[in-house]
This record gives sequence, C-alpha cells and structure tokens, in this order.
Amino acid sequence: MTLITYSSRVHFSDGITEEAIFAEFESSGIHRPILVGDFASLSPQVSERLIAALPAWRLGSALDMPVDAAGAALASRIVEAFRDRRADALVAAGSSRALEIVRQAHQGFRKIAGRGLPPMLFIPWVYGLPDPQDQAAHSGREQHPELKTSTVIILDPTLTSDADRHATASGLATALSRAIEAFLSPAFHPPADGVALSAVRSAARALRTIDQRADIGWRRDAMAASFGATLAQEKGAGPVQALVYALSRHLKGPADGGDLRAVLLPRVLAVRNIPAEQARLLKEALNLDGDALIAEGIAELLRPLGFPQRLSDVGIAETNLELAAIDAEEMVHLWPRNATLMAGAKSLLAAAR
Repeated sequence: MTLITYSSRVHFSDGITEEAIFAEFESSGIHRPILVGDFASLSPQVSERLIAALPAWRLGSALDMPVDAAGAALASRIVEAFRDRRADALVAAGSSRALEIVRQAHQGFRKIAGRGLPPMLFIPWVYGLPDPQDQAAHSGREQHPELKTSTVIILDPTLTSDADRHATASGLATALSRAIEAFLSPAFHPPADGVALSAVRSAARALRTIDQRADIGWRRDAMAASFGATLAQEKGAGPVQALVYALSRHLKGPADGGDLRAVLLPRVLAVRNIPAEQARLLKEALNLDGDALIAEGIAELLRPLGFPQRLSDVGIAETNLELAAIDAEEMVHLWPRNATLMAGAKSLLAAAR
C-alpha cells in the first residue's frame, strides 16, 4: 500500500517572508509567537530581518539554539518557554537540525493536558527542511498519520543571499542524496519519482555552477531542489540517511550533514544494484554520459567543492563507526527494503573512514 500525504501550506517567492508571516498570523489569529532558531548559523542581517518581521508586541520570545547543545534538552526548553510565556505559535528558522528540534518540541505539547498542537511555521535556510523520516527514527517506529502535523513552510531565496560557498554546497549535497535515495526506493509513488528526478537535476546543476550563487535565479533553483528532495522522501529514505542519522548520534557535536553525505553517497551507490531504467533516468538527471558509472559521476561532481574525502576527515573515530554501525543495522525495521545494504553497515563505514 502507498500512503501519499502532503499537508503543508507553502509560501515560495523572493522576499516573501514578511508578507507570509503577517498573512499566517492574521488568518490563524496568532498573537504571541515564539521565534526559535540557531541564529549563529544565520547572518546577522537574516536574524535581524526575521525578528523585525515579528512586531515587538507580538513576539513572546526569541530563543537561540546553541550549536553544540543536546537536541532533547533544547526541545524541553522550547516547551517550557512556550508554556511560561503563554505563547500561541512556534516560528522556527535556520538549519534543518534546528527545525527538527522544534518539530520534536511541537510533539511534546501532546503531553501538556488540555492543549492541542499549536501552529508551527518553518523558515529554512540553505540546509533545507528536516528529513521527514527522522521523526520515525526518533520515535523508533514507522510514521503514523496522527504523528504528521500540518506545517506552514516559508521558502524565501533572498534569505540565503549571503550564505557562504561551503554551507550552500552542503545543503545541495543533502538535497542530492535525499532525492536520489527517494527515487531508488522500491515503493510505488509516481508523484515522488517525478519530484525526486527534478530535484536531482536542479541540485546537480546548482552544484556545477555554485560560483553563480549570488544570482537570485540560481538561489531560487537551489531552494526548489532542496524542497523537492524533502517532498520526494515521502516515498522513503535509504541507507545513506540511516548511516548519517546513526553517525550523528555518536558525535560530540552536530556534524555537517552535507559533509557526511558527500563521503557516503558515492560509496553506497557503488554497491547498490540499480535497475537499468532507474540508472538511465538518474544519469539523464545528473547529466552523465550513458557509459558513466553513477557513483563515480557523483564523486566527480562533489570533488571540486571542498568536501571531506573520508569520514576521518570529519573527525569520526573508529569507536564512533562501530557504535554507528550497530545503530544503523538496528534501523532495518524502519527501512526494510534496504536490509541487505544495512547489514553491511560496519564494512561500508570502515571503508569510508
């Protein structure tokens, strides 16, 4: 059975942030929101713009997320601040990690007696939206319809105008990996297949032309690739996503998801048996020659962008690999169609180090 659920409302346009926030507050009767974000990952100009978009008399609080803080502690802090300040909505801005922590906090409101889930607005930066499959990993089970909440998403390419080269490339590598793995999932989901291929095409083109990122049209295309990859993951995640999640659990601080995917994606694809028709469509989307190997083509695409070449370059010790491999292999129940690949997690991670 295929369950297709797209319940979010999306504002996507250049400079739409202020207008979209005002429209959502008016339509939902929001009077005292809390703004949450990892503002250190944003430029001062973007942070100031977000705060200015919320009139002082409407802003319940602005909470900054320390980059190296534990996610569970931050989620609890958000719930407490929301309750103490009698807030009525969550506005989350910044990295996908920040948005994911806010989403976890949002689910925490189920534990507060007599309170329904408050409205939630996501304003992603170059790293894109959190992975839809992460919620299943956090809960230790497959997603259920009642765990999915309607979210307003504001996609504004002008917010990424001063993102540096590495942050931009990292966001695109994440989008590329997510889209490819969604497309290769054996689940039946025709809409996701089309969206995934479009995201692969846009992400690959943007990675090849990353020095044009000052152009607003380029940033718009890159943001569309990131959003499309997230939508496509409704079809399912894959081994790279499971491995990144497992590795991230055993690092002292947050790892750059794009760095991890740049190391892992070519290696995972090199050992995957990709059906001929899917391989042909992927090569077309990646703009690779017909005789090219997909894994080598992606490695070549990512190599000039300054990504680490091995997991040890990201600071991952051998002990981390062993613990992550155990976690990854235990995630087979979340991604059963990738059971064969996940069973070889230890050897794959060791080779990548």
